[in-house]
Amino acid sequence: MAKFRENMPAVVEPKPLATISLSTSEGAALVVADRLSYPVRRGLTGILASFPSQRLEDEAQDVLMELYREAVAGFETAIVIWALKHLSLEGNPRHTATFSTPPVPMDVRQCCKKTQADWRAWVIGTFLHENDEGPLSWLDSSCFMSRKYGPPPGDAACIIPAPMVRSILQEEIARLIQQARRPTVRQPNGEVPFADFSDALFSRIPVDCFPAGEYAQIAQNRAAYRAAKKAREKRQAEAEAVWRTLTPTLRGYYVRAKETHEALRAGGHEDHIDEWTPQQLAAKAQELLDSDAKAFAKSHRAERGFS
Repeated sequence: MAKFRENMPAVVEPKPLATISLSTSEGAALVVADRLSYPVRRGLTGILASFPSQRLEDEAQDVLMELYREAVAGFETAIVIWALKHLSLEGNPRHTATFSTPPVPMDVRQCCKKTQADWRAWVIGTFLHENDEGPLSWLDSSCFMSRKYGPPPGDAACIIPAPMVRSILQEEIARLIQQARRPTVRQPNGEVPFADFSDALFSRIPVDCFPAGEYAQIAQNRAAYRAAKKAREKRQAEAEAVWRTLTPTLRGYYVRAKETHEALRAGGHEDHIDEWTPQQLAAKAQELLDSDAKAFAKSHRAERGFS
């Protein structure tokens, strides 16, 4: 047992990686494998320094560094820096209480992918999603993303570079617009983009993230759609209120009056150009009921021999 312990590699606790500040443009720049910036080189070196392995020779370490370069290529610099720091401090899956080796290149790439997906979801969730608590729920300090990554997108202290936030929003907004305008069986002309967004949520979206010349038209169409929807909901509420006041007999005449009105309106009848209000339909239903009652009474008197 003693001999076995002597042959075990020494366990080395990870050393903190020095904080490196990036400019906005540097953080959003994509990493190129054969032209690594100083912050990325320092981060990769920090991983090897944090988890030294006695089994790796100099040549093997050089090969591992080359594979690290390939693993981080194609990601934004800010993502790579955060992922390398996370792996160095607490996220290395190869570090345990009894054994420690540097993370393999696949670990580095997977960490970068996870960070990229988290940041994308965080940006989209902050600016384009809402729940019962409203669009600001993602900005709460108790949010998982805020606890893990710090201040939210839109904050000056956010770890995500502003150009990256803008790029994510531009891509997602273009996708939402295209999806809304796609013809369907029920909507041959497509739907109005962002029609279901609340005013508070829509106002959070930066104007420069919309396609060129689209914002004004989308805002105008959205306002018209929401006004028409509000009017429909008001009419529906009025119709339900009127319906509750009608007797079972009158309800049948109400449906009959509505169907007749809609048919005449579709045919362009001059007296039915404007949509009738529930009160007008109820009055017409009463008129039809009275007319039928008079006709029935007259027929009944005729059958009994009364003039």
